[in-house]
This record gives sequence, C-alpha cells and structure tokens, in this order.
Amino acid sequence: MLLLLIISSQQVFAQCHESIREQALKEAGIDAFYLSDFKVKLKAGTMKSPVRFQKFRTQLDSGVTYRLTVTNNPEFEGQLIMQLMDRNNVLGSTFDVESKVDNQRFEYTPEVTKTYTFLSSFKEGKKGCALGVLSMVVQDTVAVLDHRVTNDSITEVLYMNIENPVTVAMAAVDNGYLDVNITNGEIIEREGQFLAVPSEKGSAKIISSTFDNDSIMQESDTTEFMVIELPSPIPKLGGFAGGFISKSRLNQLQRVEFDWYVSMSKDEVEILDLIVSGDQFGVSNYRTKSLIISPAQRRFLNGLNQNDLFFIQLRVKLPDGSIRLTDPVRFTIY
Repeated sequence: MLLLLIISSQQVFAQCHESIREQALKEAGIDAFYLSDFKVKLKAGTMKSPVRFQKFRTQLDSGVTYRLTVTNNPEFEGQLIMQLMDRNNVLGSTFDVESKVDNQRFEYTPEVTKTYTFLSSFKEGKKGCALGVLSMVVQDTVAVLDHRVTNDSITEVLYMNIENPVTVAMAAVDNGYLDVNITNGEIIEREGQFLAVPSEKGSAKIISSTFDNDSIMQESDTTEFMVIELPSPIPKLGGFAGGFISKSRLNQLQRVEFDWYVSMSKDEVEILDLIVSGDQFGVSNYRTKSLIISPAQRRFLNGLNQNDLFFIQLRVKLPDGSIRLTDPVRFTIY
C-alpha cells in the first residue's frame, strides 16, 4: 500500500503542469501571442542547498515587448519566482524584491537581439510545480517572429584581461561539488562569485559541471562567449558626443562627461588627460588632468566664434591596464 502511495505521488508531480496549462495561457492576456512555456518542477531545498533552481535560455529580439507570466499549481506549496538575466544583471522579475510584492508577471523590451537566461526558483526553497508562459505583446495583427527556446550554447561578451563576473546557474547536488572551467584564460572563485579572466581575443567557453559525492557527473553546461578588448570611453559635452553647441551653453558648462558602453562602473576608468584642441589631430591643444575644464581651456573656448570648430579627447587608463587616447569628438559653435 505504501508503495502505491509513493508511485501515485510521483505521478502527480510528473503531471502537475498539464492541470494548470489552460489557466496559465489565460493569464498571459488577450493582447499577448503565445511563444513558449517553461515547465518548472523542483523538490524542496535542503540545509546545504536551500533554494534549488532551473534555467532556460531563449533569444529575445530588440524592439519587441515580451511578457512573462507564471502560474502555480495550488497542490504544491511553492510560489514560483522567475527572473530574466543578462549575465549578472536582472532585467525583470515576477517578484519585486523592494516592495515584496509577487506580481507573477513582468514585461521587457530588449534593446539588443541576443540570447537571455530565465532563472526559476520557488520562494523559501519549497517544493513546487508551475508554468512560466512567454508571450509577445501585440497591438494588432502582426507577423509573428520565429521564436524558439533553446539549450544551445550562446554568445555573450567577456572582456580580455579583466575579471568578468559570470553567473553559474547549476542545480546543487547533495554532498556534491561544482567544477567550473574556461577554455581561454582562467576562472577565479572569490566569496562565492565566479570571475572569468580570458587572456586572448576570440572566443571562450565556460564549462560548468556538478558531481556527486562519488565524483560522478550529474549535470554539465557549456556557455560560449565572445572575447573582446575593453572599448574606449566616448567624451560628451553637455550630454552630446559632438555636434552643434551654442556659445552661451558652452559658457555654462564646467566639465566634460563620458559614456562607456560596458557593464562596469565609470569609476574604473582613470582620467589621465582632458584634451581640448582646435584641430582633430590635437596639434594645438590644451590639457588638464581631470574632467573639469581648466582656465586655459576656458580661455581657448571663449575665444571661438560662430562656425568655429573644436575637438575633445580623453587619455585614459582602463581596468585592463591599457592606456587609450579616445577618438576626438567634434563640436561646431553656432
């Protein structure tokens, strides 16, 4: 009799998604076109692994608004939380951490077409069964994109010769261990965080594997990255990287800013020189050691007339130790 009860329980757990599928599709909304669903089924956490999780990868296209909704099977305690991740950045979540509100949905419109990761777990590590439904929000009748969830390797970016935080999403194995390697450079583990340090431009694969107590592999996952040099910052004046600027506006500005299109703090960039010149080659230039416009640079700028040109460059030291001279940005006085 006990054996029959155990088998029955396992069958219910295995079939738990079908009973909520219709409800899950309704909760996606009438203004959404169904793309795919994520079947999440996790056992209760343990002392060593209090929160278990599953991950799913899918390509999202730029400019398209996506909606992710979750539906929990009421026969299980677990309440599903799904997060949309791009490396270490949380782009969206069904659970608002600050307000502690479980919205059970979120929308996101990517700026870049690429493969993203959905991380799924149940609150407090409870046993649960739920469906996540990914839909495309539509305003009218449109041609639907060819959209498929994939477990194939993905291409993301790592920067050469610096420590890149990477998310290793693998289900924990009781009394087991996790092994992480990279095909280009090295992996550093520091305070529970994995850091990838690729040494050459090109590509790199991070291979994550879990082993049980007998060193038998339980799961393995490979993620492919593109390895590039850190890009140079782009100087900006008055919020613009070049273009036309009025004499009155120019007189109000006290400093130069810059954009740096990486997922790192601008504080990691050391400013060596701010260069203001009357030609793009910097032959006649005025330099200072900070982003604040110096008195000599101010006198030069004040002497410019309508239709005169000037150029701004930065000489910087980046976190990888390289020293760069940024491309000059051109402004015209009007």
